Amino acid sequence: MENEKLPIKFFAPREVDELRVEGAGNSEEPKWVLQDDDLGHRSVELITAFNQVSDVFADRIKRQSLVPYS
Repeated sequence: MENEKLPIKFFAPREVDELRVEGAGNSEEPKWVLQDDDLGHRSVELITAFNQVSDVFADRIKRQSLVPYS
């Protein structure tokens, strides 16, 4: 058997894990993280979308519709 294919014999988690990403990484936030006004605008968009879906569900329940949600 080759040394590269030997099974793992010992595993121990870090005692203090201060890293965000397994195996290193950096301290910079990802590019997709929103800040300030962009975050506020996005949250308003999400709240509006969830409210619209909630309204559709409430209407379907009120009408006791048998048609699947679209």
